[in-house]
Amino acid sequence: MLCIQVWEKAPKDSELEGQVLDCLKESFISKKRLSPSCADQITTIMKQQALHYEQDPVLVKYCGPEIQRMCSNEEENPGGVEECLKTKFENIESKECRRHVAFLITAVQIDIQADPVLHRTCAIDLLKNCNDVPAGEGRSKNRSKISLNSLEAVT
Repeated sequence: MLCIQVWEKAPKDSELEGQVLDCLKESFISKKRLSPSCADQITTIMKQQALHYEQDPVLVKYCGPEIQRMCSNEEENPGGVEECLKTKFENIESKECRRHVAFLITAVQIDIQADPVLHRTCAIDLLKNCNDVPAGEGRSKNRSKISLNSLEAVT
């Protein structure tokens, strides 16, 4: 069973603070076998957490100081904190925070739905260039790259 080790390692009566969900997200990103309904739910949760970073206890735990130092002005902007951390990735000092932000960046390569800001920004391009591509597993993003590369070759 996926993620059983999280429960086995945790002391009795302790809060898991998002560790099980983080394990499932890692399984989703590494394309381990999740049921389609679980994968859909993980995508939905990641989308909500991207918009409201406070819903990601692992991000808050590992990146709290970086959020305060570099991204506090984005806290009221839905999706702003996560985007800020991604754009300022090189300036993140905490090893755990860098790992988690890298993980978030990788998640978008699996499913663009996991990054609502990117999805919203590219919505017209996705409809125009990727409408026939099924969602998930990075297919829309890969198709967008192909379309962009084709466009660059023409111009």
